[in-house]
This record gives sequence, C-alpha cells and structure tokens, in this order.
Amino acid sequence: MRGGKNILLIVAGAVGLAVLGLAGFLLYRGVSRFGSVERTLRDAVSELKDYYARDPFPSPGNIDREETNVVVLTEWYDTLLGDLSRGQIEPVEKSPSKFMTTYGKTKNALLKRGGSAVPAGFAFGFDRYAVSGVPPAPDDVPRLTQQLTIVESVCGVLFDAGVSELVSVRREEFEDTLVSAGSGPRPSGRFSAPSEPERKGGTLRQPGVIGPRDLYATFHFEFELAAHEKNLLDALNRLARHPLFIVVTDVEIAKVRGGTGGREEAAEPAGREPGLVSSGEGRARAAGSRRERLMYGEELERPLRVKLALDVYQFRRAG
Repeated sequence: MRGGKNILLIVAGAVGLAVLGLAGFLLYRGVSRFGSVERTLRDAVSELKDYYARDPFPSPGNIDREETNVVVLTEWYDTLLGDLSRGQIEPVEKSPSKFMTTYGKTKNALLKRGGSAVPAGFAFGFDRYAVSGVPPAPDDVPRLTQQLTIVESVCGVLFDAGVSELVSVRREEFEDTLVSAGSGPRPSGRFSAPSEPERKGGTLRQPGVIGPRDLYATFHFEFELAAHEKNLLDALNRLARHPLFIVVTDVEIAKVRGGTGGREEAAEPAGREPGLVSSGEGRARAAGSRRERLMYGEELERPLRVKLALDVYQFRRAG
C-alpha cells in the first residue's frame, strides 16, 4: 500500500514538473518575442528620429539636376512654339485709313486673280467696309489686318486649286456690331460669335487674342464654294501643307442637282419620230467635236457645293 502511494506521488510530481517546464518554456518564448519586438520598435523609432534629424533639402545634387531639367524643358518649349508659329501672321499696327487702302488693293488683286470664279464686287468677308466705306476703330486694325492677310492667303490656295466658284467668305467678327449711321442695312454674308460663345475663365473668348495664360488663339473662317472633287482634294492638301497653322474643322459637301454636265438635251425637230436621224445628220453628229459626243465622264461632272470651315491658329511667341 505504501508502495502504491509512492508511485502516485512520483507520477504526480513528474506531471507537475512537466507542467512547470512547459509553462517556463512558454514564458521564456513570450519574453523572447517581446524583447525582439521591443528591439524592432526601438530600431524603427531610432531610424525615424534619424530621418527627422536630417536636412536633405536643398541638396546640391538635386539643385543641379533640377536646374538642368529647367534649361532642357525651356529649350524644348521654345523650339516647339517657334516651329508652330513660324509661318503665322503677326498683328501690324496701322491707321484705319491705311487699312482701308490695303483692303482695297487686296480685294482688287483677289478679284483679278480669281477671274470668273469670283463675282464682281465680291467683298471677301469684309462687307461692312466695302458697303459703308467707314474705317474701323484703331484698336481693331491689327487683327483686321491679320484676318485680311489670312483670307488673301486661303483664297489664293483655292484659286490655285482651280475651284469653279467662290460663293461667300465669312469671318468671325470681333469689332462693334453696330452699323455706323448712314451706312445702310447690315450687309449679308457675315457672322459674329456663336450664340453660346466659348468662355475661358469667365471671360468671352476674343478671336486672335492670346490670353495671359494661353498658348494660342484662333481665327475662325467659313468659305462656301463650288469645285470638282479633284480640285477640292487639291485645295485640302494645299491647306494641310500651308505655312499657316490651318485646321479644317468642318466640310459639308452637297451635289448640285441637274442634267449631266448642266447641259439641256437638244429637242428633236418637229415632225420626226424621237430617236430617228437622217444619214446626213448622223454623219454630221459623228463628225462633231468630242465633247458634243460625250455622254458622261469627268468633263461633264457638275461642281460640288462645298462649305469649308477652318481655324487659323496664332501661337504665343517663344520667350
């Protein structure tokens, strides 16, 4: 009996020692982990304090790199603006009377150059000055001179492309829309700013005026003309190659209705059945000109009615 109690005590002691050993091991491992986390936290706090204690800016190396970047970007910027504005027309200070003289000479030159493609007395979008003869306000002359030079250049492109007819030229008017006393009714063929004008920063966009924070401004024009397909394509290609920065914003094409080539069919002589001709007339027709024998083809193609809208950009000068 005494031996059985001893065995129980030994077993209980061994179990107690095992439990104490396990508890000690867990305690040791927890303390070790706590120490490791504490060291990690201490190192992180030390590193953070070290960052706060540093004074990295301004760094001489960073300053040199940033100054180099500024020089490179400025050169790129100036080069780009120089390329974009190379062919543009700059405003020229003139008196109103000199503008009227320049306009008269330009109009006459364009009328002569256009020939039969331009009706007599065509005003090329400056109807108010052609009709009234009243000079513009002095402040409007520089931009009016720009518009006049642009119209002259674009009309020259259309004439060189061989358009059949120049129907109308409309420019975006920026001057006072009131007609001067005694100038008569407001001429047709003109358009002002759109009904809902574009606004930038709460201010009305002014054609051709580059704002303090803008890189460019635009002049808007609309040309209505008649041209064959190949002449229209030639004109568009010429505009794309033009030294001015011209962007075609809209092209509307309508085919003119009518007979082939606009020619009326010849009436048959009275008393003869339709389609019957004498042998003499047949030989006469066969011997006629080639154009008289044509039934269809490019030579008989009717010109297309075209409305061409474009923007001409004015870029800020470099520097």
